[in-house]
Amino acid sequence: MKITKRQLRRIIREAISRKLSEGVLYIQRYENSDGFAGEDTSGEFITTGEMVKALLDAGHNDIFFREAEASLQSLQDRNAKGVQGGIERWDSDVFPTYYNVDNEKVIKLFVALKGYDSVEEVDDLPSDLASYSDPRGSDYVETEEDREAAEAEFDFESYYS
Repeated sequence: MKITKRQLRRIIREAISRKLSEGVLYIQRYENSDGFAGEDTSGEFITTGEMVKALLDAGHNDIFFREAEASLQSLQDRNAKGVQGGIERWDSDVFPTYYNVDNEKVIKLFVALKGYDSVEEVDDLPSDLASYSDPRGSDYVETEEDREAAEAEFDFESYYS
């Protein structure tokens, strides 16, 4: 069996990327949308577009719900034209809505491609949690008096009526 240069490069690229990216891929799904974002254990933010591009570059064209050839061609044409700065910058809900991309397949294949040990779905990405600090200090504990003072400052009943 003969291996072409292109196949050899792909094999090497996959092997290197597996070694570099071992760990957990955290997935945060967006509310009221088909979109999601990822982050690995090193804190590297990974967009849906970056995942899709990596899969297509590695030859995984089986990420579509239906009309795979037409969807792939449309996606590649738009990316080649540089629409909205390229595929890496597209909103994540664009992929399933306009290009028939199956997000579940994207996550599964991306994890396999990059060699992550596991996938963990989270409400907030780890970097989001690490960057949050309560302005009142880390030792602040809300009391009943604090709640009453906040309610007295703001008239919630008239706001919501």
